Amino acid sequence: MVSKLVVLNTKDEKMLERALKMDAELLLMQDAVLFTNNRIEANNKLAAHKVYAVKRDAVKRGLSDRMLDTVELVDMDQLVDLLFSGKSVVNL
Repeated sequence: MVSKLVVLNTKDEKMLERALKMDAELLLMQDAVLFTNNRIEANNKLAAHKVYAVKRDAVKRGLSDRMLDTVELVDMDQLVDLLFSGKSVVNL
């Protein structure tokens, strides 16, 4: 069972690479949701990981119909549930 949740809030390729090397689920928020754009082939590397994206941030950035199929959108209530689920939270 994955016991870590890595939170990314900026579109920083180096931070994403660090996060993908960890045995962790990913939570993308703010500009980091741009990594979920299915029109950028390099973003397919997320498919091997459990990835959550904040729905409000994705909608704000026009990604509603362009997200990778493997990404789960979460609202604010679900975001709070994730953060307090008992997993170790790592903010990169």
